[in-house]
Amino acid sequence: MAKTRVVNIRKETCDVYIGRAGHGKDGYFGNPFRLETTMARGSTLDRYRKYFYHRLGTDDEFRKRIGKLQGKTLGCFCKPNPCHGDIIKEYLDRLTENADEVVIGQIHWKGCAYPVREIDTSNRIFRVSVESLRDEMINDMRNGIYETMEACEEIDGYCTDEELCTLSDAELYKMYC
Repeated sequence: MAKTRVVNIRKETCDVYIGRAGHGKDGYFGNPFRLETTMARGSTLDRYRKYFYHRLGTDDEFRKRIGKLQGKTLGCFCKPNPCHGDIIKEYLDRLTENADEVVIGQIHWKGCAYPVREIDTSNRIFRVSVESLRDEMINDMRNGIYETMEACEEIDGYCTDEELCTLSDAELYKMYC
């Protein structure tokens, strides 16, 4: 499969536009964080990275559409400067390197869906979720919501949104279980 690339749409043609909506473009993959005039180039990328991996873990449609970008030339106005497309490309490159399919399910707590991965070790199934769920449960335990204890026992480990979306089952198991 061809390597995913990110290009400046003013200088090269692209297969998929990943910038914001406008000028007849839909902007589905655009960075929702705008660069203010006082901000340095690339300063929104940390926020975008968190947003991107959280959305991968919680939005099935987004995850499917991102997966279809693999091997394509992605176009944005930012390149060659730091661009949110670099984060998308980085994720897609990891998918290419990692032969294991990353299957993300959901666990519900207090009306919110959190991403969860099940790792089958042939002896037992381990469940790994994200740190934001752990933090919510710790807060509930402090506030005396006792059903939290039972729910906590369903999860064997916690990680970041990015780790949940990119690490292989073996890597997750080794780190968190």
